[in-house]
Amino acid sequence: MIMDHAQVEYQKARQAHWDGVARKMDKWKGFGGYYHKRLIDVYRFIIPPGMRVIEIGCGQGELLACLKPSRGVGIDISGEMLKRAAEKYPDM
Repeated sequence: MIMDHAQVEYQKARQAHWDGVARKMDKWKGFGGYYHKRLIDVYRFIIPPGMRVIEIGCGQGELLACLKPSRGVGIDISGEMLKRAAEKYPDM
């Protein structure tokens, strides 16, 4: 797929935004706490432990890790998010 200049610039802007969010999350306490806990409850109900799981838009990997997969793979547009996820959950 060939992207035009506007698409490339938009993708760069999105990556920069989420990289900035990742850096800010290092200092934030309780960022989206209730929402993230609710997501974990819903996905744990659907996905039993030991399944193989791929999460697109994994952020820092908390949801993926909470699902206790036999193999977990996370994908994210933000290199900063992936860096933090790899530090927190090196086995995924």
